[in-house]
This record gives sequence, C-alpha cells and structure tokens, in this order.
Amino acid sequence: MKIFFVLFITVAAELFSQTSVWHNRYVVQQWNVEAGLPQSTVRCITQTREGYLWVGTWNGLARFDGVTMKVFRSANVPALHSSNIMSLFTDSKGRLWIGTDPGGLVLYADGLFTRFDSTDGFSATRILSINEDRSGRIWFATEIGIFAFDGKKFLHFTEDNGLIRTYANQVLPYPDGAMYLGFVGYGSRAHLEEDLLMIEDTFPVGGYAVGIDIDGTVWFGSRDRGLVKRINGNETVDKKFAGVHPGETYILRNNSKWLLTPNNIHIISEQGKNVLTKIDHVTFESITTVFEDREDNIWLGKEGGGLILLRKKQVEVLTKENGLYSNEIMSGLEDRSGRMWIGTWNGGLQMLPNISSNTFLDVPLPKKTSGVYTLCESSNGTIWAGAWGAGLYSVHGKSIRQFVRGIVQPFTSIVAVAEDTGSGLWVGTAHEG
Repeated sequence: MKIFFVLFITVAAELFSQTSVWHNRYVVQQWNVEAGLPQSTVRCITQTREGYLWVGTWNGLARFDGVTMKVFRSANVPALHSSNIMSLFTDSKGRLWIGTDPGGLVLYADGLFTRFDSTDGFSATRILSINEDRSGRIWFATEIGIFAFDGKKFLHFTEDNGLIRTYANQVLPYPDGAMYLGFVGYGSRAHLEEDLLMIEDTFPVGGYAVGIDIDGTVWFGSRDRGLVKRINGNETVDKKFAGVHPGETYILRNNSKWLLTPNNIHIISEQGKNVLTKIDHVTFESITTVFEDREDNIWLGKEGGGLILLRKKQVEVLTKENGLYSNEIMSGLEDRSGRMWIGTWNGGLQMLPNISSNTFLDVPLPKKTSGVYTLCESSNGTIWAGAWGAGLYSVHGKSIRQFVRGIVQPFTSIVAVAEDTGSGLWVGTAHEG
C-alpha cells in the first residue's frame, strides 16, 4: 500500500505571502556493468508478467529482479544469433519478443527461446520496434519493411504494398485498432483488411520519437517546431513546451508528457512544468530509451550510463530549506477539500498549494504566536487554530479572526480543538480547563 502525505491549500493570493522553492520529489538508482549489466548502453526495456525487468544492450539481454541480473547472450542461448538487442516487447499473452541486429527475431515463452527466420516467413535481420494492435496481432518495424504476425503466419509489407519507404523504425497502436508505421521523416496510419495493408494517411514527422496518447493524439518532436500534436489530421504546437528542443525520446502517461531532451527532463502536467537536470550523482542526458513499469516507476536507458530508475518519493521530509519558517511542526490538518494546514513552532501557520507545488503559503494570524498547537475544521469549513499563549483563531475564506469568549482569551494557551456531531466547538487549554 502506498501512503501519501499531501500538503495542499488553495487560498486567494492577496491573503497569503508566498515563498518559492524547488523540491526534488524523485529518487534515483543506477546500475551498470559492475552490477551485472552485460554492457553499459541500454537500448530497450520491458517488463513481463512475472515482474521481471528485461533490459537489452549492445552485448546481451539481462533479466533483472531488482537485485540481481541474469544475462542471456548468443554464447549461452543458441536462438540468439546476435547479442545486440535492438527492441523488446511483452505482448498481451505474456510472451517476450526480442528484436536483434543482425540476428533477427526471437520469442521467449514458457522458459524457451525460439528464433524465427525465412522458413517461418520472417526474413528480416534488424528489428527496430515491436508492438501489438487491438486484435492481438504483433507488428515489427524492420530494415526490409513492416511485418505483422497473427499467431499463425507473418505478413510482409514493403513499398509495393503502399509504404512510403521500406526501412521502418517504429510501430505504435492507435486506440481504435489502427497502427502507426514510422519511417525516417514520415509516419503512416494504417490497418489490415483481411491480409491487405490499407494506408489511411501518410504525413511528415520530425526526426525524433513519436508517441500516441490514450486519446489517439499523435505527438512528435520537430527540430523547427518543437513538440507537435496531431489530431484528425490537424497539427498544432504544444505551447507548454515552448523553448524546449525535443530530444530523442519521451513518454505520455496519464495525459502528462515527459520529454527527455539532450540535457534534462521536462515533465508537463495540468499542475505545471517541472525540469529535472540531475538527482544526486545522476545526470539526465544521452537517454536512449524510456519505460514505465506497472508501479508507475520510470526506467531510463543511458548511452554509456547503464540502467536508471526514477521514481517518486513515497516519504518526503519538508524543512526550512523548502521554505518553512520552522522545522518544529506542532500540528497538521487535511481539510475536506484536500487542503493541508501546518502549524509550526515560532513560525505560525503555513501551507503548500498542492502536492506538486513549489510554493509555501503563509497565513498571517492577527497576533504573533509562538506556536500553533492544534487545528480543527468545523462543519461549515472554518479552520480553527489554537496557539500557545496567543488564543484561538478562525480562518474562513479571506477572513482571519481571533476568537475571545469565557476562558478563551487572547493570552490563553490552546492545546486541543474539536467539533462534536451537534456542531458544538470544544476547546482544551493548557491551564484554564
């Protein structure tokens, strides 16, 4: 079970002062040849049903369980005629497809490696991309065209079948069952009718990787235009990536975009843009491939840099370095709308706008207080803050007021506040009862 401690608040900007911070919300691990990787440049990554991560390099295939790596090469796997692994894909049946150069196509299923060649109807030796369409057919981009496998036979398509070029470098599924066929500088949308390839549309794309999101939008990087999105034949430039030169690869996840440029990672979401340049000793440059596993972890292959794991921190420690006025936290409250209120010692009341924000908000209580000991939300949405030696405060919308009644005075030390089921407010003090 993942447990998230969310610090969240949305209040009018004119009410609270803001302190901008950059908080690194990711941790990174890196594995290289010293950890058992067969070679230092990772070309492709996939995950099988058992949870194993499979990593392809220039000199072998590694099966990684998170601790140890088992290496498969042509020397110990006869079906692998080449140890240069170009592409990997796990299909809907749990089978692992392995594309090599120049050793052709290999299938790993039920613990056995099987090679396909011209006798099976597959004559390509260089497989650059593998994917699956909605009907379960497996598609291959190769140096001699596009192949499609229906479980019984291979279909082979070239320029004679309408391809704009023979050399293909990418195959991707559209959500509606069509396939994207990628070539240098061009892409085609196509589908099969019986065994015939029907080209629906061919259009120019940039020199970088192409992605298709869950809505069927095609994204591609262009040297001159930036990151371009293509919907129903119409193309626009995603302005959120303005000024970013597209790199070799990117991924689309949950409608957010992770763009890996030559020197950093740009993560665009509805909450804004974050840029990762370096975490600890690991720099994000010369990325060769990117893969997201079933736990939403991001795996990166790096030219000469091995395998990199990038994942969100599950526990984050926020300190004065992040903009807090004090490291001594006395109280915290998440209200019904998901906002988080933080009471500090000698720092008053502060908040973060949301989990991905880099801005702390300061709640200016009318009277300077040494510490906010307790917080409570009432049924009408009012936030009650009890302070040491400074009484009780209510925060509702833009209004912040000090509450004075009975034993609750401006100098009273408040240590507990709670609302009962009848909307009655109970206040516990340090000395007055």
